[in-house]
Amino acid sequence: MTELPDYNKISFPEYKAVPWEKLFPDSTDAARKLLKEFLVYPSDKRIKAKQALLHEYIFEYPAPCCECDLPKPNINKHGFLPNIPSPKLKISDKIDTITNYLTALHFSASNT
Repeated sequence: MTELPDYNKISFPEYKAVPWEKLFPDSTDAARKLLKEFLVYPSDKRIKAKQALLHEYIFEYPAPCCECDLPKPNINKHGFLPNIPSPKLKISDKIDTITNYLTALHFSASNT
């Protein structure tokens, strides 16, 4: 790589590494360790999928649970669905409103 003609023309400043604990303060040591093992640049040194599935993080508490036991997100919090004034609209109006919203969302996503 040093033989490339523009090799010496580009330089990058050195930055101190930010500790994983500071980037992910709510994560466990095992979670940070697994993430660090995934984010290795040379792919031959990166953790393999089978190894990752046996990593201590996978077996940490809380154990996996049924999807029905997971907390439900507030859909309107991030604007995923429009705010529909429930009592005043008929069900057909609600369906039309949601259909129009989803059509517009699909249209805008397909144009990006």
